[in-house]
Formats: sequence, structure tokens, C-alpha cells
Amino acid sequence: MITRLAGAGLGPKSLHQVTIRTRKTGRTYSTPILVVESSGGRYWVAVYGDTNTVKNARAGGRLTLRRGRAHEDVRLTEIPASERVPYLRARAALGINSNVRPYFDVTPQTSDAGFAAIADEHPVFKLEPA
Repeated sequence: MITRLAGAGLGPKSLHQVTIRTRKTGRTYSTPILVVESSGGRYWVAVYGDTNTVKNARAGGRLTLRRGRAHEDVRLTEIPASERVPYLRARAALGINSNVRPYFDVTPQTSDAGFAAIADEHPVFKLEPA
């Protein structure tokens, strides 16, 4: 249902639908993400960790970002774990619901050390026009 909302352009401004090609079969699938706008760019913070979606995105290096009728092919650049704290904090500021909390148990008030402690578990990708 969230994927449909993102695809229709409904919901919060940060909600987007991404379409990714699988690394084994080459098929595509779509899933919702929240896009963080920070430091003059757009970022995807993988709150669920190193999932198959993340592995497929890494392997392909690209994905299609969609919100409503607007869609854009983007190139992914992974941010090193040592530089992820501001992006993790910005993602926490977008809100953490009960589905995400077991995987991303932080708040905007969490210390930088707390975010640094989880940085290895949550890939962050810069989204740049392809």
C-alpha cells in the first residue's frame, strides 16, 4: 500500500518509490523509501540494514526514483560508515514508525556516538542524476 502511495505522489514529500533490477534474475521490482535531503543532496538511508534491496542497488549502481508522475534515473554513491552520522540523524528526524523501530532504534535526540555505533549496519547512498 505504501508503494502505491509513493507511486501516486501521495504521502510525505520524502516518500518515493524506487524501482531496482535484481542482481540474479534481472527482473525489476519497486519498494518505498524515504529520501533525506541534506548537505545539498538527496540520500537514501537503508533503515532495514543490508537487505536484498540494498544488495541489488549496490550491484546495479542505479535505480529509478519515482514520486507521482515524475521519475528519474539516479546513480548511487555509497557513503562510508565514518561519514554517515549526519544522514542517519536526518533520517531519524523524518520519523520512525513501529515497523522501523526494531531495525533503526534511534531518535533525533540520540547522541552522535549512538548514531556512529549503528552506522555500519545502515548503508547510506547519495542519489545523483544518472
